Amino acid sequence: MNNTHTLPGLSAMLDEVFGSNTFETLTKHNNWSPKANIIENEDAYSIEFIAPGFEKENFNLNLTENKLSVTANYENKTKNDDLKYNRKEFSIANFDRSFTIPKHTDKENITAKYTNGILTITIPKKEEVNNSTPIKVI
Repeated sequence: MNNTHTLPGLSAMLDEVFGSNTFETLTKHNNWSPKANIIENEDAYSIEFIAPGFEKENFNLNLTENKLSVTANYENKTKNDDLKYNRKEFSIANFDRSFTIPKHTDKENITAKYTNGILTITIPKKEEVNNSTPIKVI
């Protein structure tokens, strides 16, 4: 699933006519994807997801080359098919997000923590090694 907006002009136009997030709602077909904050400081990058209702065991993180994939599979342990909702404004659903991380990161020491509905992934930076050798012109 690609979470990038390919038609920002259309998105803005639909939002102006029908209200906010219309394009996102129309294109997701009920697929939910948590919003993410990406933070950079001197030592690391952090990605924060707001994902309430999950357990830490629901998350799966995978790093392939420089692509970090984050998936969550929600198991509804209290599912009751006999419930009749008069109004249902939220639900918890599976999601899949991917990010390309910079090459100068310490892939061996990536950590993740889930606290109070927020998943925080910390990606330490690694010093870039300069493999170039100056050549003296004579």
